[in-house]
Amino acid sequence: MAPVAALRAQFLIECLVDLKRNLMKRGLNLLIQHGKPEEILPKLVETYGVHTVKELQHFMFLSLATGDSEEVNVERLVNRNLQQVVLPSSRGLSKNPSSAKSSRPELIWGSSMYHIDDLPFNCSSLPDVYTQFRKSVESESRIRGCIKIPTSLAPAAGMEDWGCVPVIDQLGLQEEQAETRSGMLGPDYSTKFSPWLASGSLSSRFIYEETSPSIIAAGQPLLELQQWVAGGGSRWWLNNF
Repeated sequence: MAPVAALRAQFLIECLVDLKRNLMKRGLNLLIQHGKPEEILPKLVETYGVHTVKELQHFMFLSLATGDSEEVNVERLVNRNLQQVVLPSSRGLSKNPSSAKSSRPELIWGSSMYHIDDLPFNCSSLPDVYTQFRKSVESESRIRGCIKIPTSLAPAAGMEDWGCVPVIDQLGLQEEQAETRSGMLGPDYSTKFSPWLASGSLSSRFIYEETSPSIIAAGQPLLELQQWVAGGGSRWWLNNF
């Protein structure tokens, strides 16, 4: 895994703490283990007889050193190792190893405002200029609605040790104070959403929905962002930048 700066690590730790707390409010928990995904996930699949592993499909961020995507390489290793796991229900039932059941990975696209299947062009012919991309999707695509979070979820699996979110010291890092290098402070310069969007803690589609005219007109509890849009702020600017 690529090195992570202390400030980013602390931010991710806070995100995990919040995720774990919200899952526990709904009857679930967040399993935290230390190690490589391609080693840990197959062990969990074998232990609990998991038939389907859902994975978030990553963007192709290329390594300058190898020309490969670290995230895609991890996905490849995880999928390869999952196929080697024979689920408990199929052990001893077939003499043909190729017919034995293994866990099935399922990639889910969820990192962008527009779903990849809804684009009016193939990814191989993606417009080089953003304006062309924007005009195409605005006229020929739609933004899918968010899945509503249920108030309660299925009971957590019978697991004794769910693990704890690590503190910054356990990662071999020390807390740092953020240094401001620009004057982009205050509510009028930036939405400050970038860290949450990049980590997957906030959905761009959720922002789109929460700032829609119908939500604001309905008089629902307004966030500061909704109040800003209702007061004349540019929703177009928000959604495109």
